[in-house]
Amino acid sequence: MPPHGISERAYFHRKKKYGGMDVSKATRLKALEEENSRLKRLVADQALDIQILKEVNSKKVVSPVQKKTVIETLVSAGSCGVARACRLSCLARSAVYRRAMPDAS
Repeated sequence: MPPHGISERAYFHRKKKYGGMDVSKATRLKALEEENSRLKRLVADQALDIQILKEVNSKKVVSPVQKKTVIETLVSAGSCGVARACRLSCLARSAVYRRAMPDAS
C-alpha cells in the first residue's frame, strides 16, 4: 500500500511524473503547467475572436441596426455571448437590449 492513503495508481503516476525532482522543481513545473493552460485558453479566445471578426467583416455592417442583427445571429448560432459579440462589433450592450421606438406618425 502506498504511503499517505492515496491509491496505488495515483502513487505511481506521481512517482513517474515527479520522481527524482526536488520540491522546488516540482513547484516550478506545476506553475509552468498552469501558465501554459492559461496561455492556451488565451490563444483559443483570440482565434475565436478572429473567426467572428472575419464573419462580421464579410458583410457590410454600418448601421447599429445591422450590427444588432449580426450580434443576434452570432449569439443564436452559439458562436459567442452577447458581451463578446458587442465588444467585437463596437456596439454597446445596451443597444442590443434596447427596444425600437414606435413611429410617432
